[in-house]
Amino acid sequence: MKTNLLDKQLYNANFQVVGKQLIAWKDARPDNKTFDNLIKCVTEMYFYTNNLEMRNITLDTLLDKQRDENFKLREKLQALTR
Repeated sequence: MKTNLLDKQLYNANFQVVGKQLIAWKDARPDNKTFDNLIKCVTEMYFYTNNLEMRNITLDTLLDKQRDENFKLREKLQALTR
């Protein structure tokens, strides 16, 4: 599944809104460990999602390459069997 640029921009914008709000709350209550944990969790979620997306891009690229090679081999086979 290829990621749409608009979807990626929306994801990043939403993440920034959540991140800025968590930081604002943390600044207002710097001694609150819950905000530290929430910021850590959201950051880990972002990195996890990013890693999945990078893996997906890599697999899509490999799949496109395999399809292209498959097509070229089928063309060669058809040329040989004529």
